[in-house]
Amino acid sequence: MKKIETLEDLLAWDDFKEFTKATLKLVGEEDICYVSKDKLEFKIDAGTWKGHAFLAGKKGDLAMKKLKSKGVIFREATCSAKGKQLTMGEIKPPKLFKEAEKLFLKLKLGYKVSKQDGAGDGGGKKEMPPEERKKKIDELRKMETNIDRIMGAMDV
Repeated sequence: MKKIETLEDLLAWDDFKEFTKATLKLVGEEDICYVSKDKLEFKIDAGTWKGHAFLAGKKGDLAMKKLKSKGVIFREATCSAKGKQLTMGEIKPPKLFKEAEKLFLKLKLGYKVSKQDGAGDGGGKKEMPPEERKKKIDELRKMETNIDRIMGAMDV
C-alpha cells in the first residue's frame, strides 16, 4: 500500500483506491474518518472525476494531517466497519455523507455506507412520544398562567 502524503498521491485514483481498500480493512468500532470539505479532481485513467476524498482509521488520520498542511480541508466523523458495511456517525454539513456514498460507488470496493441511528439528520426535530408531548404542553400552559399572574401583579 502506497502512503498518501501529498495532494498528488491523493488524486492518483489507483493509489487512492488501494489506500482506501487497505485502510477500510483496519477500521474497527468507533474509529475516526474524514471526508474532504471540497470536491477534488481525481485522475482516473485518461480522464478526471470530481468528488470528495474519504480517509479512515489511523493511517487515514496520518494522511489527513499531511494533506491538511498542504491546504486540503477535511470534516471529521466516527465510523465503524463490519465486513463490507461501513457505518458513519454525524458529519457536518450532512451533504458530505451523500458525497461519501457517491465516492464508494465510484471506488467499486463493495462497501455499503450507512448512517448511525440519528446521525446526519441535519439537526431536524425528532418525533416526541404522545405522552411526553402532552406533558410538555401542560408544563407550558402552567408557565403561561404563571406569567399572566406575574404580569397582572406588576400591573403591566
